[in-house]
Amino acid sequence: MFYGQTHEIYLPQRDPGLGRYFIPPMIEIPQLPDAELKALSFQFKTVPVLAVQKVSMALDTDFLIWGICGVSSDPLGFAYQIFHDHGDTHRAMFNKHQRQNNAAGTAQFPLLLLELYPVSKGDALMVEMKNLATVNPTAIIEILLWGAIPA
Repeated sequence: MFYGQTHEIYLPQRDPGLGRYFIPPMIEIPQLPDAELKALSFQFKTVPVLAVQKVSMALDTDFLIWGICGVSSDPLGFAYQIFHDHGDTHRAMFNKHQRQNNAAGTAQFPLLLLELYPVSKGDALMVEMKNLATVNPTAIIEILLWGAIPA
C-alpha cells in the first residue's frame, strides 16, 4: 500500500532543482512478514479546558511503531508529546509538544514515520497531552500508535 500526495505544486522556474525538496516522497507502509499489526491506544476522557494529562503503558512484547494518528471531540484539538522509557533512559519522541494538525494524522491518513521506531519488551510509553480547547469542558481525545509485533 502506498500513501502520498498527488497534487502538483507551483514552483518558480528560476531553479527547477528545488522541486525535489517540496514534493513529498512516496512512503510505503512496512511489509513485515509474519508480523501482527496492532494499534496502541492512549485515551483521555472528559479532559478539562486547557488541562495537561498523562497516560502511560508498559509493553509486554516488542513493538515497531510506523504511524501515529489522533482525534479530538473539540475542533481546536490538542498538543502532545510521546516519551519512551528504556531502562534508565527517558527519551522524548519530538523536540517539543506537537499540535494535532502538525504531527498526528487521521485514521484514513496516519502520519507515517520515515523509519520504524522500535520499542523493546518491558519498555514504557507515556503520552502527555495538552488540551487546547477553551470552551468545551468535556473533550474526549485519543492518540493511536500504529505498529506491528514482529514474529
